[in-house]
Amino acid sequence: MNTHYYCRHCGSHVGTVGYRTESLLDDLSPTEKLDTLHYDEYGNMYVKAICQYCQETLDSYPHYHEYELFIQ
Repeated sequence: MNTHYYCRHCGSHVGTVGYRTESLLDDLSPTEKLDTLHYDEYGNMYVKAICQYCQETLDSYPHYHEYELFIQ
């Protein structure tokens, strides 16, 4: 079972870990877990994260935090 990280803004693949990393996400509330974590039928976990490009964009344009999606 792998953990796959994808950017929540642009959808790009950030990385994959060869095992499930649920314990790293213990600090998330149940609502945050529902929004952030997804599983497939094979037991792989998919985590919404943020890629370096989108983080740099948000740092440069802080008002983009107001938008659900800022990439069109």
